[in-house]
Amino acid sequence: MSLILKHEQHKFEGDGFFSALSSLIPKVANFVSNNKSLISSEAQALGSVAKAGVNISEAVKRSNELKELQHIREMRNKRLKNKKGSGMNEDELAALETKLNDNSEIVAIKKQLLTLVDTTQLKNLKSLISKLDDKITNQKIDLNQLIDNIIPGISEDKLAALETKLNDNSEIVAIQQQLDNLVDTTQLQSLS
Repeated sequence: MSLILKHEQHKFEGDGFFSALSSLIPKVANFVSNNKSLISSEAQALGSVAKAGVNISEAVKRSNELKELQHIREMRNKRLKNKKGSGMNEDELAALETKLNDNSEIVAIKKQLLTLVDTTQLKNLKSLISKLDDKITNQKIDLNQLIDNIIPGISEDKLAALETKLNDNSEIVAIQQQLDNLVDTTQLQSLS
């Protein structure tokens, strides 16, 4: 391209500005038309890089969220161990910690739901699972708040109230009833 410009510059000095400019226009147009596929492939490559960047940033975001959740769980367990007072013995603390970390019921329900085939039902079930996860998360937050408020010499009544709240499965039962209404009995029997 620089040779063309030097040649045209020479023409510019001899023939005038307009003649040089008018001779350059067809050459530039010819260059662009000959290299359209190159320009197009570079644009596609840039688009692919942009899409990959979005996927990578989403993966990094998910990874960071997972690390945060693991950190929160570790901090919660440390707080539980630090909060035990003279009113709680090791066995009671271990039982509370086990119940707090137990997700087996959620995992079992999710596995059963994944075996369903009907996509319209899956959308409704996904919503129900989300509600179930939210309710369990709220229960865990309530439990953590109760544990944070435990002081040495806690009364048996407060400990019993804490265990009652933790063992309340009424919300899970209500969601399971909604699932029973949503899925026909033959599918439920195949899940069992």
